[in-house]
Amino acid sequence: MPVALVPWLIALAAGAAAWCIVWPDSLGLSVAANAVLPWLAVPVIAASKGDAVLDGPRGLAKPSVSWVLLLSTIALVLRTEFDVNTLDHARPIAYGAILGAAMALAHVAADRGVWQRASWIFIPFMMAHGWGTVALANTLLDRSAPAEFRTEIVSKFSTSGKTVSHYLVLGPWGPRPDTTDIMVDTDRYNAARTGAPVCVHLHDGAVGIAWFAVAPCRPK
Repeated sequence: MPVALVPWLIALAAGAAAWCIVWPDSLGLSVAANAVLPWLAVPVIAASKGDAVLDGPRGLAKPSVSWVLLLSTIALVLRTEFDVNTLDHARPIAYGAILGAAMALAHVAADRGVWQRASWIFIPFMMAHGWGTVALANTLLDRSAPAEFRTEIVSKFSTSGKTVSHYLVLGPWGPRPDTTDIMVDTDRYNAARTGAPVCVHLHDGAVGIAWFAVAPCRPK
């Protein structure tokens, strides 16, 4: 029975990843789904008693849950890159590493031979999954009253590679004495004008990691 759940977990992960990347919801339900699904794969592996695995060498005739981790991690990392701006980059990484280590240990508890079969590359994915979970939970669960700082758009620029990313460069504000680059979507980039005023809302963060969002300033 647990083995039969593996294709369903992968299908759910694919749907949740698409939901999170393409149609993100303001309540964070798509983020929660991607945060939880890789953890649900652990008891499935444990209950299968070796018939399902995280991953294994090519030709291993056992269902693998690796795509659940990979798809959910990609979704959370992209959503974090698109939506989250923090003042402290080190703490989300540190907390994410702790969550990733916990997931790796959970897999060991579920399958003692997991790292004899699976590539160690999955450990960085687990840590990246933890980083995205922490960063997004810190913003979505935050109920603090923000402090508002007024600044202006100094310039804007785009970078191109496999995809095109758009950025606004903000002037100094609050605790930031230098300029700040923030990623924005195409519509906001096209509408932005150099010299236009914007307001930065600085939040405490649900887990104590300060983050900020940029919005048009309200009329005085």
